[in-house]
Amino acid sequence: MSEALRSSLKSALGSFAAQPLPVASRELFRILGYVSDRTLPIGSVDAFCKQFDPAGRLDHPSALKSDWKSIHLLFQLTDQELSRQNPLFKDVTVQQGLFQSYVFFAVELKGGDYARGKLTGLVRQLNRIFPMPVMVLIKHLADKQPALSIAVINRRRHKLDSSEDVLEKAAIIRDISITSPHRGHLDILCSLALPTLVHPQKRPIIDFDTLHAAWEQIFNVELLNERFYKELANWYFWAMKHCHFPLLDESADKYFLFKDRTKVREHEAKSLIRLLTRTLFVWFIKQRDLVPDSFFDPVDLEKSILKNFDPESSDSNYYKAVLQNLFFATLNQTHREREFRKEGQHQNTSTLLRYKKALKSPEAFVKIIEDTTPFLNGGLFECLDYPHPTKKGPQGGAVIIYEDGFSDREENPLHLPNFLFFGKERFADLSGEHEYNETKKSNESVRGLIHIFNTYKFTIVENTPIDQEIALDPELLGQVFENLLASYNPETQTTARKQTGSFYTPRPVVGYMVDESLKIHLTGVLVKKAGIIV
Repeated sequence: MSEALRSSLKSALGSFAAQPLPVASRELFRILGYVSDRTLPIGSVDAFCKQFDPAGRLDHPSALKSDWKSIHLLFQLTDQELSRQNPLFKDVTVQQGLFQSYVFFAVELKGGDYARGKLTGLVRQLNRIFPMPVMVLIKHLADKQPALSIAVINRRRHKLDSSEDVLEKAAIIRDISITSPHRGHLDILCSLALPTLVHPQKRPIIDFDTLHAAWEQIFNVELLNERFYKELANWYFWAMKHCHFPLLDESADKYFLFKDRTKVREHEAKSLIRLLTRTLFVWFIKQRDLVPDSFFDPVDLEKSILKNFDPESSDSNYYKAVLQNLFFATLNQTHREREFRKEGQHQNTSTLLRYKKALKSPEAFVKIIEDTTPFLNGGLFECLDYPHPTKKGPQGGAVIIYEDGFSDREENPLHLPNFLFFGKERFADLSGEHEYNETKKSNESVRGLIHIFNTYKFTIVENTPIDQEIALDPELLGQVFENLLASYNPETQTTARKQTGSFYTPRPVVGYMVDESLKIHLTGVLVKKAGIIV
């Protein structure tokens, strides 16, 4: 993505704070390459409804008409504008019956903190009164700050009546901050820019059909998930080359507990997938400010949290002193009991904080987690280190099996370099038999996990078959977990799915199954109610 385009978009978003809505909206779309002289001034909400909705369909509560502060028809985009031709006699009229076109509207709402369904409901009702697709830019408040949401609805021809459209799934880019837009939102807007828009068959964008097909690729959360998963899979295979979990170190395994190399690889892969799942979960709850942002900011980490922090180094002080303490001694520990292990005591108590010497201010660390982070009473963040049932050490105590390696003993071989989390983009050979096993994967782009997460917009609201936010939702946890588990044992071609019998069912399949089940059930009920003998 062009940094110049991102900068221009950021500036255009900022102008919504002072510029009139139609002026700022047209400028935003102009930067994205969408320009048309087909416009129509609208004096008020009442004037709009009188002209376009004489039947009163916008009186439906879903339209939120009572919340409208203003509505503006920005322009109509037709094949004439998309073909980039300049006819001698230019038509600038808005043609209400022109099916093969897009109409762009801007609506400002009086209230704030609208749920996703409320915003998509408004867009759905607006689409009902026009024969052509409508893109709606909505200005509103989110968390008491000015924000924009941009939504479209997929339409298809009615199967029985070709003159009618059926409104399908609504797609929305939601709560774009005007003052400090998220990098993920800027990237989505960049991908919408007409000069860089990509048609699924690589055709030029010259008419309504090619534009519509290209937009369907952008407003498609499944494709967003695929792009994210591809980058995450690259990171996983790259990290497998550099991570080192306790049971993999045979020289340190003086009790010969773990010598089978196949099991060693499975253990390492499972441990890395577990780390990914925990970190992803934390990133989702971070959307509700339930973990400190400073724990994922290299500037804050270097300035006020970690001693000798270098984001590109091979040290493991970030994973050990920040993430492990967050996982096992914060999210898995109740409030007011979060404290550091005392010197020489409680070595095997996995709910006590560790790595005190790695932190600039242990007291400040405890305060920030106490002020911010809740106790999650679940198994995801339970430390899996455990005492061996029979093996004893020289002093008679149980030998600890370090599955997670949450230990500040000097001999702890756990190694997860800082560059796996904060490293800049680089290229890695992922073509080996334990990676993709494809020669074309010999020069794959990889970067730190936190950089990957920061590039995407996450939401804690799960998408539904009728409306989708163009963001990564919690369903992703299941997809990542299953897909990566299926990759870790290429030697025997076994997978965790086969071993456990567990399979993740994608949302579209679940939606189809539910719809078909309801149809059968309701058909039976109605037939019985009507007394029809089948």
